[in-house]
Amino acid sequence: MNGDTRKVRVFIAGPFFDQEQIARIQRLENALSRNPQVAEFYSARFHQNQQYPWGSKEWRKVVFNLDLYALRRADVVVAIHDYEGKSTDSGTAFELGYAYAYQKPII
Repeated sequence: MNGDTRKVRVFIAGPFFDQEQIARIQRLENALSRNPQVAEFYSARFHQNQQYPWGSKEWRKVVFNLDLYALRRADVVVAIHDYEGKSTDSGTAFELGYAYAYQKPII
């Protein structure tokens, strides 16, 4: 970035457990897909590995590892914080911490 004209890979961090959260994620996905500076984006809601029962040990392991891989590949993380109920989604919080540890820019 910083004057670099190459296209970037974006990791979307944010909850998608209800219709309002999904609508926010979809607006971000739509904006990123129209942005000529974005090569690709990773949105976890598209990578839920439905071959495993949701929430099963196998599902958690596959989703977790896929998310970590996508985070490491990303050039930048765009986060949607959801502070409803005075808390944030634990998955989003983890993704932000992981991105920070890898010195990824976070928006």
